[in-house]
Amino acid sequence: MKKLLLLNLLLITTLSFSQTQIATTENGKKVLLKEDKTWRYVNNYRN
Repeated sequence: MKKLLLLNLLLITTLSFSQTQIATTENGKKVLLKEDKTWRYVNNYRN
């Protein structure tokens, strides 16, 4: 049981650090910033 709890904790921690970010450009368009330094426009972004 402890191993499963530890595995879940590590998985959740890893997922929280590997999230992409949404940014807004100067002209108001939303872009998705990825961990690998790439980006793309977001078409249907919802909060």
